[in-house]
Amino acid sequence: MSSITIPNSVVSIGDFVFDKCANLVTANIPTSTKRGRAIFNGCTKLSSSGAMSGVTSTVSVGNGGYSATVIPTSNNTTIITNEFKAAIQKYEELGSFKFGMATAKRDGKWGYINSKGQEIVPCKYDKAWIFSDGMGLVRMNGKYGYVNTLGKEVISCKYGRAFDFIEGFARVSPVGHGEEGLVNTKGELVVPCKYDRVYDFNNGYARVVMNGYCGLVNTKGDLVVSCKYDMTNTFSDGLALVELNNRYGFVNTNGQEVIPCKYKNATNFSKGVACVGDGYYYGLINTKGEKVTRFIYNNTLCFFDGLASFYQKGAEKHGFINTKGEVVIPAIYDQVGNFNHGLAFVKIRNQFCGFINTKGERVFSCKNYDYMLVSWENGLAVVRHSSEAGIINDKGREIVPVSYGFIGNFKDGTARVKPRGRNEHGFINVATGREIVPCVYYSADDFSEGVAHVVMRINQLEYRHGYVDKNGISTF
Repeated sequence: MSSITIPNSVVSIGDFVFDKCANLVTANIPTSTKRGRAIFNGCTKLSSSGAMSGVTSTVSVGNGGYSATVIPTSNNTTIITNEFKAAIQKYEELGSFKFGMATAKRDGKWGYINSKGQEIVPCKYDKAWIFSDGMGLVRMNGKYGYVNTLGKEVISCKYGRAFDFIEGFARVSPVGHGEEGLVNTKGELVVPCKYDRVYDFNNGYARVVMNGYCGLVNTKGDLVVSCKYDMTNTFSDGLALVELNNRYGFVNTNGQEVIPCKYKNATNFSKGVACVGDGYYYGLINTKGEKVTRFIYNNTLCFFDGLASFYQKGAEKHGFINTKGEVVIPAIYDQVGNFNHGLAFVKIRNQFCGFINTKGERVFSCKNYDYMLVSWENGLAVVRHSSEAGIINDKGREIVPVSYGFIGNFKDGTARVKPRGRNEHGFINVATGREIVPCVYYSADDFSEGVAHVVMRINQLEYRHGYVDKNGISTF
């Protein structure tokens, strides 16, 4: 079998597990499929998932194969019309739109409105949270449950504690403390509520804690790594980092400790190597536990874009090595950042401040920025100097002068900003640097589905909730 196709008649794939299908090359998931997870364990030839327009698909390497997570996308856009303005005036509080739904509070109770301002979920709950993974977490009489985008309470309010859905599963507890498990979108307990703590699934596995010891379960609820470790991470390159008696090692997906817990320090595997240390010096090993480099480094080696920075003691300088342990960029820098999209921030005191590429070539110099705050995104990054922030492009040109007191994450072509010395929020267009929403709001959330949820302070005791669009048009 070289290809698998999920039929168009399957609306919700739930969990399909393809185990050790060595010849599987492609997996096609139809656009009619709205939710679920297809997990491919040991499918070493699989390199792509089929066209999935209409859904969000995350395909990631894990366990010698791939996992494709399918969740509904939200193509909703909220348009501020006079009708929308009028419809939301009756609500005391509002929230950001996700999956076409936003939290709304009326007469002290919470529900949800849609992008037209219509109340889809009645305001009858004691609390409601922003939709996540197509589901909304709600609380009534101290118990938690979930509603869907159609307004139906699909999981009744029966849990003492619950959390957002992530990748098709949510943490729940019947009593509110301990005894945690994981429930799917049908309300089925995939992982029974018997653990002290359960973490979210990641690539088909979730960390669990029982009697103070950690293990790993799969999406069937099977305990694949026994709860006997002081710490476990999820799998990366088919191996999971574990800790026992202050020593680190690695287990495979069968729960076998293939690299003994003997290191004082260790990182997750990435691109076939992990950094481990003896407490004084660090080096690289491969997935067989074999040394790739000598243990000569004074810092943990974490790889980004295939390179990791290292610190050379004595010279007191930083450089970069590749996954083979070869010095690609010599230790000549006083300060370095991680590589991202092929660029890294570096500084040589009183000589150079700017960005280099993965060959060590200077791409552009810049003013004496302190550091890059966020990752490069579409060729743009936030930089700081002293207490001010701005935005530069990957050619070194300032798109937004270093003048704002705060610049937030890039979201939907915008970024939330605050002027230096002031606490009012507004928004800029990150491509042009133009301020599209004036800094007049008491608080603001990032743009989502065409609008940003904002709060206007009327006086010391009165606040009003509303929305603003990218043209600066608001509901106030």
